[in-house]
Amino acid sequence: MTDGRGRPGAADGGQGVPAVFAVAAPLWQAATPPETLTRLYAEEPGPAHLGIAFESTLIRLVSALKGGMAHRS
Repeated sequence: MTDGRGRPGAADGGQGVPAVFAVAAPLWQAATPPETLTRLYAEEPGPAHLGIAFESTLIRLVSALKGGMAHRS
């Protein structure tokens, strides 16, 4: 999400970077649960972690977000 000169956010009115943060923050939390939840998942498989692959999922979501923002422009 850059303009033709590589400046982040310029081509999308400055909305791209905050949008990526909005997607990345909760995804990181889901992909890397804290130690307490990791122990809980080991003891109680019912609420087991989703096993989200952070990097590949983030790439897929940011690509979709970028496409949607480009379509909106």
